[in-house]
Amino acid sequence: EAVAFYVEAIQLLSAATTVKPQDRVLIQKLQCRGYFGLGSAFQERGEYNESLKYFEEGLRVAKVVEGANRYSSHILHNIGSVYHAEGKLIEAREAFKKAIFIRKALYGLLDPCVPSTLKNLAAVHFDVEDYGKTYRLLSLVLHLEKSIFYNDNNDVAKTWEMLGEVQMKLTNSDLAIKCYTRAIIIQRVLLGKDHIDLSKTLHKLGNALRKHGSLTDALAAYNKALLIQRGKCPDLVAQTLHSVGVLQLQMGTLDLSMQAYTEALQIRKQLYGNRHQDFARTLHSIGIVYKQMGETGKAYEAFSEALWASAAESNIETPSPTQIVERAIALFGESAAAMPLVSCRLFSCASLIVDRMINRDNDVGMDAQSQELNWVAPLLPLLKSFVNAELAAFGDDTTCSESSYKTRKKVTFSAFDFSSVKTP
Repeated sequence: EAVAFYVEAIQLLSAATTVKPQDRVLIQKLQCRGYFGLGSAFQERGEYNESLKYFEEGLRVAKVVEGANRYSSHILHNIGSVYHAEGKLIEAREAFKKAIFIRKALYGLLDPCVPSTLKNLAAVHFDVEDYGKTYRLLSLVLHLEKSIFYNDNNDVAKTWEMLGEVQMKLTNSDLAIKCYTRAIIIQRVLLGKDHIDLSKTLHKLGNALRKHGSLTDALAAYNKALLIQRGKCPDLVAQTLHSVGVLQLQMGTLDLSMQAYTEALQIRKQLYGNRHQDFARTLHSIGIVYKQMGETGKAYEAFSEALWASAAESNIETPSPTQIVERAIALFGESAAAMPLVSCRLFSCASLIVDRMINRDNDVGMDAQSQELNWVAPLLPLLKSFVNAELAAFGDDTTCSESSYKTRKKVTFSAFDFSSVKTP
């Protein structure tokens, strides 16, 4: 509905040709507002190409209209947000910089528009991992916001929260705890004790406390977050439960870790199905718990399924655990395939994916996959040497008992929990 109204308004303004010269500027300013509103509506809908088209049209009109700079600054700010959402970080940074330059000239530093755009610019620097620049920008934002709002504004709380995230990236968990605590104090006053944004900050505080080694306090923060989230946001509940699982594993309470991970996995399966990165991440963590419990067979199954679940989200038709085992037997023999060898599984999975890529590029159907593996023949001696080296690390114990995992030598090639949640 907003789009329709803005389109009609712009059409009416464009049709107004018989107007007094002094009214022409007003009409052009209204056109700028119309294009800004139309672009913002498409931005809200996630239709970024359409959004940028109308923002650019608004900028074109603003350039020829005296006194239209404030519209330009608003448009540039939103253009930066669109580019940021699209992952075009260089373009986003330049748009935000232009908006800041105009806003500083128009309003000075102590106007809410200036720290708002500075904060967005800081978020871009955060995404490019320039944490020093991010910290300096956010420190300036915090100074300006406190001068404008004192502490009576949720923007100040958000800045404290962002500073906490920067400190976590800089491995300063003690400083992150202080930042998150400041944010929580403001949020409780302004938003109330049951607001979902408060629960998100409590979760982040729990992460910082866990990194700092304050495990009991971290668990308390997670539980407070869960009290707010349950019944409101199941995705956040799953996220917090996953963190509880990590914490309980760190505390050595494996049963409680498994309980938290299992509940998180059930929620994520209901929300996303079993072909999603979050589902794979939690399933992978369950595999780690099984490994710590000495349940190596169950750990192996969990890692395999997590690998499949993670890869299944990509456009590649990914191999199933059964197909990987069959390929492992074909490449390395039944004895190697029966063992939980990182290299054996990894190479088998990779060879299946390469086969499918070759067949797809050659327009060969999936049912006609090559079993000859001609392309892998020159690599096979090297791959087998990795597999044999890892097999030798087990020593004489070929039963894969719990003790063998506690005493086996470290394999430099990779770790047991090989199932990265990244796609193959």
